Amino acid sequence: MQIIGIEESLYEKMLSQIEMLIFTVEYLSQKSQDKCLSKWLDCQQVCSILKITPKTLQVYRETGKIGFSQMNRKVFYRSTDIKKLLKCGIYKI
Repeated sequence: MQIIGIEESLYEKMLSQIEMLIFTVEYLSQKSQDKCLSKWLDCQQVCSILKITPKTLQVYRETGKIGFSQMNRKVFYRSTDIKKLLKCGIYKI
């Protein structure tokens, strides 16, 4: 076993940097949680929120009014995109 001695000021600086690293990791972890699959909505959920028919939602997709992702035949929408539509005042809950 080897013992290494360092100055107290250097030790304090290292502790400060470790605390900053911990803060950054926690921040990035929270930020990435916003992008997880649970934040995606299916067609039925979006139609219910916007109070529109599936056909209207399809028209919005085709005209580019709403972004979407598709896995096989299932279409998903980001909850943030739906919130943006609601904030624009186009739709009201």
